[in-house]
Order: sequence, then C-alpha cells, then structure tokens
Amino acid sequence: IEQEARALNARLRAEREAKAREEAQKRAARAASERDDRAAQWAKAAGASGNDVQVFAKIVSAGGGEERHLLPGIGASNSIAEVKEAIAMATGVPVEKQTLVLNGAVLSNNQAALVDSLTGFSSEVSILVLAR
Repeated sequence: IEQEARALNARLRAEREAKAREEAQKRAARAASERDDRAAQWAKAAGASGNDVQVFAKIVSAGGGEERHLLPGIGASNSIAEVKEAIAMATGVPVEKQTLVLNGAVLSNNQAALVDSLTGFSSEVSILVLAR
C-alpha cells in the first residue's frame, strides 16, 4: 500500500509540475504577443511598420567625443538584452560594460521590450550608451 501511495503522490506531483510549466508557457506567449502588439501600435503611430523604426546607439567617450551607430534588425519589440547584444556587435562595447539611457532613464535588463521605455512617437530612437 505504501508503494502505491508513493507512486500516486509522484504521479500527482508530476501532473502538477507539468500543468505549472504549461501555464508558464502560456503566460510567456501572451506576454510576447502583447509586447509585439504594443510595438506595432507604437510603430504605426510613429509612421513606421514593424521593425521599420530605426534604433541608434549613441556612444559618448570619456574625451567628450560621440559616435552614432545604426542597429540593423533592432526595433521597438526587441528586448533590452537583444539591444545590448546589437550594440556590442556594432560598437565593440561588451554587454556587461554597457549602461543604456533612453529619455533620461536607465534601461533595465529586466524590461521585456524597448517599447516599454518609449515615450512619444518617432520613426527614430537614439539610445545613449555609457561604457564603463
């Protein structure tokens, strides 16, 4: 009887875990869909479509010089982590050395998408990159 009870408990636990994983996947899919919808609405209001919004990285050097880099393939629906990767590829500034600032606010790696930080509507977004 003990073995049957343990087996039943193990099966019930496995079913609960599977259901929890399934719910987490559904929540993630809904969040991604909502993020893409927000990005599309933002781009439409900005007069662009999809990832037609141009995102630039503006690098400010310690000597006061500035460089501006277009981030191809990056748009309003991209995550901050994806933006940082694109900046690293375009500029050579490693991800871990980047602090991104947009509209006076530091962008957090925990943000789902760039669109979450955008204010106003424009077909061009410039992100200030502070290299540490």
